[in-house]
Amino acid sequence: MIRVPQILGVGVVVVSMLGCSGPPLVDAGAETESESESGDAAPSEAELSDESGESGEIEDECVTFCQVVDQCDPDPYYSHEQCLEDCADEFAAADAAEGCPQALSDFYACIGDLTCAQFDVLFDDENGPCYEHAVVFDELCSEALNCELIGGYDELGSWCTYEFDCYGSGKHRVECTAETGCTCSIDEVEVGSCDTLYPALCEPFDPTDPNHANGTIIERMNDCCDWALEI
Repeated sequence: MIRVPQILGVGVVVVSMLGCSGPPLVDAGAETESESESGDAAPSEAELSDESGESGEIEDECVTFCQVVDQCDPDPYYSHEQCLEDCADEFAAADAAEGCPQALSDFYACIGDLTCAQFDVLFDDENGPCYEHAVVFDELCSEALNCELIGGYDELGSWCTYEFDCYGSGKHRVECTAETGCTCSIDEVEVGSCDTLYPALCEPFDPTDPNHANGTIIERMNDCCDWALEI
């Protein structure tokens, strides 16, 4: 949920997400004012509509959590609506780990009451109001809600590696080189290949926009291995 995009060296992109549905772990511009640039009022109810037009209820903890994230850690690539959607996904996935739903609820409810000064040291201040909740959340939810997306390539596009590991689904990996072509694996077991897509699969892309980078990596992994990964 708290996304920390990083660039590690030339052509290496890491998008790590705490509780995400990474991201990640993924993404329009953030709207932190009460109205968007178009003048439309930003959603104020704990409710969103999915692509089918049906409404899905959002936990109260998500509403207050995302308000604090908007105010204290604004991200031009991560909107308030996306925060709410990701939070709802987390609550849906939390049932996979015993004790995680309550730990998630307690942790996000606590964050929703923080000042920005407290939020900035959320994981550093052992005497902070949410530190104990953070420890319990990490112990009970880290595997069920972890989402990590990694991409690496060289400047010439002669090799590339992409990894997706979210919600305990297993580490999905695509690795391409001029010598071996492109192989697909899940938890270190090879499950397919897509040699015909090399070298296009390794063409460099702009890593400065995490949404574009995330989408590119996921699209390439799905194209190569006939997966249906999404973030």
